[in-house]
Amino acid sequence: MQPQQYSFWTWFAGYKYIDIYQKEVPVTYTELKTLDGQKKEITLPDGTNIWLNSGTTLKYANTFGQQNREVFLIGEAYFNVTRDTTKTFIVRTDNITIKSFGYKL
Repeated sequence: MQPQQYSFWTWFAGYKYIDIYQKEVPVTYTELKTLDGQKKEITLPDGTNIWLNSGTTLKYANTFGQQNREVFLIGEAYFNVTRDTTKTFIVRTDNITIKSFGYKL
């Protein structure tokens, strides 16, 4: 009976370690909007330049560039994507997803 108890407590200690130290941090987002008649130029943390047209919304995770380079777009924008062959740049809209390693979109 002793080996089973030891096995349970070993499993339990490992589970608690994962439970305490490996919790996922909730992702927060930056959201940028342009009003009607307004245009805006922004630079993302990876150096990508984006020009937002009037009435456009752009959203990206505050962890942008750490694991991926993904933005969410509603409206119109011009992208000059910084080249990175290890992380695809992804633009998601309601209807389409565009992937690039770094060019003008």
